Amino acid sequence: MQETLLLLERLYDLDQRRDQTWDAMKGLEKDLAETATQLEQLRAEIGGLEGQRKELVDAERANARELDKHVQRRTRTQEQLDAGLLPDFLTAQRQIEGLGQIVDRLETEALELMERREILERKLVALGERARRLEARQAQQQLRLEQEGPLRKAELDALNLERKDRKESVPSHVLREYEGLRKLHRDALVWLEGGACQACRMHHPPQVVLEVRRGSKVHRCRGCTRFLAGVVEADPEDAVKDDESRVDG
Repeated sequence: MQETLLLLERLYDLDQRRDQTWDAMKGLEKDLAETATQLEQLRAEIGGLEGQRKELVDAERANARELDKHVQRRTRTQEQLDAGLLPDFLTAQRQIEGLGQIVDRLETEALELMERREILERKLVALGERARRLEARQAQQQLRLEQEGPLRKAELDALNLERKDRKESVPSHVLREYEGLRKLHRDALVWLEGGACQACRMHHPPQVVLEVRRGSKVHRCRGCTRFLAGVVEADPEDAVKDDESRVDG
């Protein structure tokens, strides 16, 4: 294989390991951040529901006071009517009936308020359980980050040092092209399979395919401009010479 292509492939292999290490380290931070966001949103939702629950409790108390007031008025009026203390029987009767209708309405409202509060409280219980699970997950993710983060960073530092050495062995003009591609694509070097670039699926002439497969020449894809690599194959003429040497021997 041509030395430049070999050096480029070695650099690319190292970059892949660097990317994986970086992704693993950032993945730990991302998971923790996502859990923190979910927990914050959930706590905000719980806070909103707690506010609604307080409003319902206050409404129930106000309803209970109003209901008690009208029940007492109805009872007192009925007692006065039964004792003959009210001069206008029909007016008193109508007043009792009106108070009864108000009591019925307030009792219905009380049941509706209680049902709404109970539904909301069940939802709060469920959200509370979910919040506890998220808190446990957050604690586990924080612990994992504290344990694995330094290891990932040390691994990344070591790879960066190794990359510095490998960069120095690659011809400067090829390295500039490679680094420029790395800013656009992580996979600055891709495999050529079936005559097609595995990144953009651009097909290449047989001569290019042959040279890439043998590793005899550095090529870049005509479609996406990535460097091309392939399975290194022995030159057929060299293979024949080897066979002849074995026969002569």
